[in-house]
Order: sequence, then C-alpha cells, then structure tokens
Amino acid sequence: MEFTYVPYRGSTQAHPDLMSGRVDIMFDTVPAALGHIRAGKLKALATTGAERAPQLPDVPTIGEAAMPGFEASTWGMVIAPAKLPPAVLAKLSADCAEAVRQPPVVERHAALGAAIQTSAPEETRAFVQAEMEKWGEAARRAGIQPQTVG
Repeated sequence: MEFTYVPYRGSTQAHPDLMSGRVDIMFDTVPAALGHIRAGKLKALATTGAERAPQLPDVPTIGEAAMPGFEASTWGMVIAPAKLPPAVLAKLSADCAEAVRQPPVVERHAALGAAIQTSAPEETRAFVQAEMEKWGEAARRAGIQPQTVG
C-alpha cells in the first residue's frame, strides 16, 4: 500500500480532517479514536495489535484482515536519568508497578482503551531495543529517510 504522509501535531488536529473527508485514512490509537468510533463519526477498519482490542471486539487486527504476523503498538514508559543508582531505580520501578495495578488506574485505562503492562528496567531496555531494530529495518526496506516535523 502507498500512503501520503500528512503531518499532524496529534489526533485532535487530524480527526476533523478525517471526519470531513480531507484525508482518507489514519493510523491512530484506540484511546484517541474510541469516542469518535462509538459516536459513529469514525469507522475502525482494523487494529494493529497482536490481539483484538477489548473495546472493539468486532474489529479485526491487521494480521487477521490482511497481513499475517503484523503487529504494532503504541507504548509509553516512565524514564529516569541513565546514572540513577540501582537501588533508586529498583524502588522507582516497584513503586510505579504497584501504582498502575491499583483498581482505579486499571479501570480508567481500560475505559479509555489502553492496557497497562509493567516490566523490569532490563526488560524495558530489551523491548525498546527490539522495537528500534524492528522499525529501523522496516524503514530501511521501505526507503524511508528520517525527517523533522514541526
């Protein structure tokens, strides 16, 4: 598939153009688009995760619909200075993991269409490295060059 990249500063700016037909398709996060999908203003064609989104159980994954093995997800993390003492890093990691396991936090994220996953700092580093390799290779194969937006 070929797409024309249209740079937006975020979903809030892109959604009106998508709903008005100025742009034809958009990759977005479930939390950002869910309200418009539920209101019937946007139609979810597929999700990018390995499994269907619990909030959109009738929407197939891209892997199911067209490209077996395709998986892409958005993620966020808590970061700290590289030279943080190991004991402080361990405490910060444990406290963050405990905080996001609290029922109100879990329920709020689920309502927004977001899932919480925690990992140890070493696992997080390995995950980020694997993502950089995966998407770096995809960009190289597609001939995509880095560019500044903004």
